[in-house]
Amino acid sequence: MAAAGIDGHGTPSAPLAGSGAPAQAAAEAPSVPEGLCCKLCARTLPASSPGRMRNKTWTCRHCLSLELLLYRHLGSSEKQGWSVDSRTDFYRRATAVEVAGCRWSTVKTMIVESQATRLVKEQENRVTAKSLPLSVWIKKGYDEEAVRKYPAEEDENLGTLYAVPVKSVTMKEARQLIEEELQRKEKEVLQKNAKKVKRQDDDVDGREEEEWDVVPHRPAASGGQPKGDLGEQ
Repeated sequence: MAAAGIDGHGTPSAPLAGSGAPAQAAAEAPSVPEGLCCKLCARTLPASSPGRMRNKTWTCRHCLSLELLLYRHLGSSEKQGWSVDSRTDFYRRATAVEVAGCRWSTVKTMIVESQATRLVKEQENRVTAKSLPLSVWIKKGYDEEAVRKYPAEEDENLGTLYAVPVKSVTMKEARQLIEEELQRKEKEVLQKNAKKVKRQDDDVDGREEEEWDVVPHRPAASGGQPKGDLGEQ
């Protein structure tokens, strides 16, 4: 009886179906990931989704378009004032917005909300006591009885002041701070672009002047000396 895989003459027989090099190659082939995680919005999308892979990190096409929009209005990402959490929060919120045809004002509002939320969270454990008259606290929306429970001191000019603990930054104040910062960055980008355009215009003007300064070559008359550029004196 011949051994399995050996013919009657002692020579190896053909490999059995499903075994051998093809099966080994299939086993060693790298597995294709079922999904890719975007580094900006942190969404996991199908591996066939459009995007860009760079330095082993993948960015979906939606976030790439949005990233370019932010660059045009606010400059490089390093100057946009993002923390890791606020950036992820912004890009995740922005996935609900179609970038194509989207107004900058809409995107800017989402930036303000994400960065203001981050600022308030950073300041939420920083509580300070402000000493103000009772009438001021009431105008700010505080309950009179609640204000009277806090320590009070007398001021020669303002009268009785109540030291009420408040958060360092309110959401309203945070929004205002972020809006002012974004306006400043937008202005810087506009000024930078204006200077760039001016330099390009100056370069064009300089090249035109150089072209006008070129004196065309005039061949010398046969049998005589070449005439000067202004003709014979």
